[in-house]
Amino acid sequence: GMHKIVEKVHRSCTGCTYYRKQTKIEVVPREYDDTAPKELGQIFYSDVITRNTHGAKETHGEPSFKFYVISEAISGLCKLYAISNKENNSEVGADIILQALGDFARGPLKEKKIKVFVDGCNVNKSIAKKLIWKEFEVEIIVPVAFSRSHNYISPIDSRIGKITKFLVAEISKKGSNTRIAVATANRANCTPGRHGFTPYEIYYERDRFNKKVDVNLPKLTKYIKECRQKGRQAQLRNQAKGRTRKPFEEGDSYESEFEKPIK
Repeated sequence: GMHKIVEKVHRSCTGCTYYRKQTKIEVVPREYDDTAPKELGQIFYSDVITRNTHGAKETHGEPSFKFYVISEAISGLCKLYAISNKENNSEVGADIILQALGDFARGPLKEKKIKVFVDGCNVNKSIAKKLIWKEFEVEIIVPVAFSRSHNYISPIDSRIGKITKFLVAEISKKGSNTRIAVATANRANCTPGRHGFTPYEIYYERDRFNKKVDVNLPKLTKYIKECRQKGRQAQLRNQAKGRTRKPFEEGDSYESEFEKPIK
């Protein structure tokens, strides 16, 4: 009847088919030079992750774990700090971040300004307002729109993805949450990146045998930046496949059949 006729017209209409599918929005990735560190130990990222015990509740006593992941910007060196599921509050978070900065310290705190980027959850907003940071020359930054990452700190997202396989393997073993955190960080920090260095070697400029490692930081940071630019170029190539819609800009029109901006 009429329903089938309408459905046939709808399916044969290019415009209807175009709008029925999920919209691909064209967004040009950005480079944030204002957050690029110039030296080691200057900028850190912090995030909280939750992982299931994968059937090991009898061993660990909890169905899931929470860990603070603190990572240095240039080297990628990570440290994990275990917390219980009920401890994710601003007091515990502030103590862990401060402890991590002490563990990462390459010299006395307060000698230089340190920035810690966190996501925009309410706990982190409360952490950023605490007065303790002035004492140690630390600034907790909650970015408004740092990137397209779901929590605005995309550099640590990729690092968490890399350490997850180590974390899952350690959770399957017996031991305390602290053992899991230390063992996971140890494995992640001893894994070389594409540039050939491990995070441990870059940050401490020593190998595991305590021999000095010469790391050209300007060359390394340039390499990392070029890799990220290539990743963005790959994103743009994938976006270009098929029909995409870009945010509306002054001067755009809706007359084109294939390029219709979004208001």
